[in-house]
Amino acid sequence: MYINFFIKYGTNHGESIDIVYKQISLENTTTFRLSYYDKNLWHGSLFVEDKDAIDNFEYEVLLKLGEWEHTYNLLANGSIELSKNNKKEYNIVHENFPIKQFIGLTRTKPFTQVFKIDNGKNKEKTAVKNTTHIFEIESPYLQENKYVCLTGTAIKMNGFNEKKPLLFEKTTNGISVIELDLSKENFPIEFKIGIFDTEKNTIVEYEPGVNHIIGEQGNANSITKIYLNHSFENYAWKGAGINVPVFSLRTNNSWGVGDFTDIHLLVDYAKN
Repeated sequence: MYINFFIKYGTNHGESIDIVYKQISLENTTTFRLSYYDKNLWHGSLFVEDKDAIDNFEYEVLLKLGEWEHTYNLLANGSIELSKNNKKEYNIVHENFPIKQFIGLTRTKPFTQVFKIDNGKNKEKTAVKNTTHIFEIESPYLQENKYVCLTGTAIKMNGFNEKKPLLFEKTTNGISVIELDLSKENFPIEFKIGIFDTEKNTIVEYEPGVNHIIGEQGNANSITKIYLNHSFENYAWKGAGINVPVFSLRTNNSWGVGDFTDIHLLVDYAKN
């Protein structure tokens, strides 16, 4: 299987983009440099000889800040289950990179085990007989009755109908996806993501900027996975918390300087 990376990121002079990948079952990590196509696109391919022996393929997209520097910024990460894929070619496209400190935020324990906010219309992915394209976004935490959606020029995307967009389906790992069979569509395809309000029954906000474009149809032996990101700050869920230094937590059972065990009492107090 060939894995083709297309990283749409504007770089400056001297910067480059590397892919660091790990084949879980083989327990080794490898780095390879992508090729410069233009200022806003880097690409590269690698060949996986025995995909059936690989349970999971994990990778990171790293921006190297200079040719003579050893400083990297993490742009994105992802994973694909190669052993469950019968295609000969896998295309990975990354766009709209998240702010660095927000990468993986909604997959942390506070969001998955404490807040448990429901931002997905369905708990299981809709079955698609012949998936050609997968759209993936890290599940944002939105206000009630607001859901991330996708609409576009394709028939399967409901032709930019603001009343009938496709709603992303939330999975258990904090990722929301849409799987489509676009094999019979007319290319190129334009699309956008936005926020759908189930009470108003319409799209209330689109992501800023120009439309995304899928330029090539691909073939029957390939699958394309497109990673998207947007915070949608106008409709983001907001919460409040308490920031207390440990030395300020003094109880009758502590040493009088603040113990970590006193945090449990603070949690009980905040809960009430």
